[in-house]
Amino acid sequence: MRLRKVTIPALPLLFLCLCGKAQQTVTLKGTVHDRGSKSIYLLPRTQSIRGEHKIEIPIIDHQFKYTLAADEVEAYELVFRDEYENGAWRPILFFPDTTEISFKLYPMEATGNEVKGGSINRDFYAFRKMQDEIFKKRQQEIGDEERELKKKGLFNSAASDTIMAKIRRAGNMDERQALYEEREQMEKKGAHLTPRGIVWKERFDSVMRAIFIWKYKQFEKQPNLANYYFIYEDLENRVKSNPQLAQFIRQAYKQYALAYPKHKYTRLIQYGLAAATQVFPGNAFVDVTAPDLKGKEQQLSALIKGKMALIDLWGSWCGPCIAKSRKVVPLYEKYGNKGFTVVGIAREYGDTKELDKRLAMEKFSWTHLVELDDKNSIWSKYGIPNAAGMFVLVDKNGKILAVDPTIEELEQHLAAL
Repeated sequence: MRLRKVTIPALPLLFLCLCGKAQQTVTLKGTVHDRGSKSIYLLPRTQSIRGEHKIEIPIIDHQFKYTLAADEVEAYELVFRDEYENGAWRPILFFPDTTEISFKLYPMEATGNEVKGGSINRDFYAFRKMQDEIFKKRQQEIGDEERELKKKGLFNSAASDTIMAKIRRAGNMDERQALYEEREQMEKKGAHLTPRGIVWKERFDSVMRAIFIWKYKQFEKQPNLANYYFIYEDLENRVKSNPQLAQFIRQAYKQYALAYPKHKYTRLIQYGLAAATQVFPGNAFVDVTAPDLKGKEQQLSALIKGKMALIDLWGSWCGPCIAKSRKVVPLYEKYGNKGFTVVGIAREYGDTKELDKRLAMEKFSWTHLVELDDKNSIWSKYGIPNAAGMFVLVDKNGKILAVDPTIEELEQHLAAL
């Protein structure tokens, strides 16, 4: 992975007012306490940390310094490299809206990180503090209850525990993927919880709804860019598991889109809200354009016109996606000459070298398109910005038949050809 590694201390530059897309130059200065981390990653929150374009800043004598040139005031994050490599990390958020921002950072399990500088950062952390003061105790009680129920074996159903045990024992990704699909179907039916677990879930949902109501009242009263980020974050991370949240976001979006018509969040939230209502059986599929493996732009609708089609959103780095796509191969061989086609869209970062290697190893002989560095926002347009992938089955008229069907469900639809 290619990273830009900073070795020369940066000097503060003249403050520039961000009007439209004017570039903002901000000096970041940080002190790292009680940890031996050697470097820290810097990237916008809208960018995946898997990508090549994150910046790596060295930490020398527990200090770091970097001058960031930002094209737009949006949320950025700092992630310690050692945390990322260990598979669990706590990002430190900030907004580059002033000439200098200072950080005091501590180990992941500790509290007390400090971010100082800029009015948006002040608004952001003040809102977090206010929400914690009102709801943290209730959230802790709910969390404690969940842990206690799990400790006593009263949270997950016996069937769910059995599947999870099988997943842990599974010898390969193909086997695990089948079990994950079984677990997912169980969750959709609510069969993964015991009666006590179901009661807990109802209490949890009640607390979350109270938080949503309070938050969005604050957003309406105090429109600012920090709050716009919170709205974007809810859409990215919470709306899938809390469908009721979409109505709050949709209402707030009307106000914020008028206030920030050219901001990145306006475009991304628009995509996400459209997906929240469009990507369902019976609706038209979301048409997109992306390059094929030779770099030629292709319109998805032209590739699937007049056929039952499986749109396979995946990535060369996604083991479960690969395992699921492998199960499509025999179906494609069986029904490919009967009016069925597959179009794979691979979400890749930096370049397509790993994709080329993966395709050379697999028997995915269908058409492939590439979504490089989220250039076309395809995952956002399909409502899964933070997911690895998804299946979407479409009929010959372009209507969605199924969203993320199992292989068995897919074959049932294909049997009608």
